[in-house]
Amino acid sequence: MKLVVTSPIGGAEYDNVSAVGLTALEGRIGVLQNHADMVAVVRPGLVKVEVEGQTRTGVCGPGFVRIQDGDVNLAVEQWTAAAPESGTISDRQQEIQGLLSGGDLESAPRRQLEREAAYLEAVSAHLDELA
Repeated sequence: MKLVVTSPIGGAEYDNVSAVGLTALEGRIGVLQNHADMVAVVRPGLVKVEVEGQTRTGVCGPGFVRIQDGDVNLAVEQWTAAAPESGTISDRQQEIQGLLSGGDLESAPRRQLEREAAYLEAVSAHLDELA
């Protein structure tokens, strides 16, 4: 099975995948070989990928997953394949809160900052699992 992650700020491709775990709107989804075809809304959260007996972990933003013909395509707003430093996350969260509370942002940058804040919250919630 193959997993392809696409995001405006990065992505990843994994071959020889035996399992993928992620959070969908309905809850956690586990994808194994020969999974039924489906499309689901993905929530920000932890993504676990089993590749040749090793578990690789990442964190994704909101998006969609499509499982078709035994392959998994994950299209998300953000993707982090490795654990970022927690200090960096908290600094950025404070910076975003300051910008949002300023009130003089256009609506598009405000929505972008709100999405980034939700993503950073999801990342920080799973830092222990990423280490």
